[in-house]
Amino acid sequence: MKLHSRTLAYISLIFAAILWGTTYPIIKIGFQEIHLTPMTYLFMRFVFALLTLSPVLAIRSIRKEAFHLLTRYEVMLLGIINGAGYILQFIGQVHVSASFSSIMLNTYVLFTPLFNHFFIKKPVERRKKAASAAGFIGAAVIAVGNIMQSHAFSLTLYGILMVLGAGIVYGLYIVYSEKIMAVNFRGKTPHPVSLFFASSVSSLLIIFITGLFLRDLPGLSPFPLIALLPVLYLGVLCTNVAFILYLIAIKELGAVSSAVYLLINIVIGVILSVIVLHETLAVTMYIGGSLILLSIYLVQNRNSCKE
Repeated sequence: MKLHSRTLAYISLIFAAILWGTTYPIIKIGFQEIHLTPMTYLFMRFVFALLTLSPVLAIRSIRKEAFHLLTRYEVMLLGIINGAGYILQFIGQVHVSASFSSIMLNTYVLFTPLFNHFFIKKPVERRKKAASAAGFIGAAVIAVGNIMQSHAFSLTLYGILMVLGAGIVYGLYIVYSEKIMAVNFRGKTPHPVSLFFASSVSSLLIIFITGLFLRDLPGLSPFPLIALLPVLYLGVLCTNVAFILYLIAIKELGAVSSAVYLLINIVIGVILSVIVLHETLAVTMYIGGSLILLSIYLVQNRNSCKE
């Protein structure tokens, strides 16, 4: 039974990674072809995610648990962290390529051991420190390469900082989500669907507040009907399905050990960006990307061997 549950967890994780890998070019298409603004795009993504997920509330046990979790500050904080990561990603990805985003956002794996050390007081091994340093060097190489190729230095730098900030926040989200999945609420750990629904309400709230502040929400700016296609895809598959699969996996495997499998989304993101968006990869992208992939593998491989 244990083998079966771990196998299901690995399968769930791989499918989540595949779906997340498709988000980078889809988001960029929304910006370039449909001319969506970041917060409008993101707000509608979460609106459709919650609307299409709401039928599961017909299941009494899910509904009862989700409504209880809505009142828990831990779950609210989880949703706010996730929403903040998305806000930084969407604002930043306007100014950088999809392939760049797919690599830089996954630096969250390098921050995961650091946040684990902060929350769980796990010591950071020397090997992890060296691997993380190599990853950050790789990220710096990619960032410098993008700035050198850019015709708008300030906007590119702004986009880089936003996307990198999103990677940091996602690292925090992953560690904190593992912690929340292990908490006993009313004598049992939360169901992934209930937890995701409840936390997504908080995500939508922080996105809405940010959109109001930036004057970037439907009603304040037009929302073309053609935008429903990428919004539905991102909301239903890349938000609902991917996050629920991820929470199923993380409950069984843990945040740090499972992170290496999410590297699939980098490969898919870069390949699709080149094929669909015709993006070109500079030499700095190959060098920096290789350093990041190697460092992530070294950080995670040591953990996998121990568990």
